[in-house]
Amino acid sequence: MPNVAKRHLVSDGTIYVFRKKFGQLDIEEVKRLKEPEAENAHLKKIQVEDAHVNK
Repeated sequence: MPNVAKRHLVSDGTIYVFRKKFGQLDIEEVKRLKEPEAENAHLKKIQVEDAHVNK
């Protein structure tokens, strides 16, 4: 596993946590789980921009 961590520039612990959390899922399932996170980040950015405009 150390080679995988080095290749992706992450720690061994990150790989361990990822495999523990997502090890049973296929790639498409992991991507589907990440979609709401990206949408939430986008919505938070809009909210911050709106807050600055409405001061």
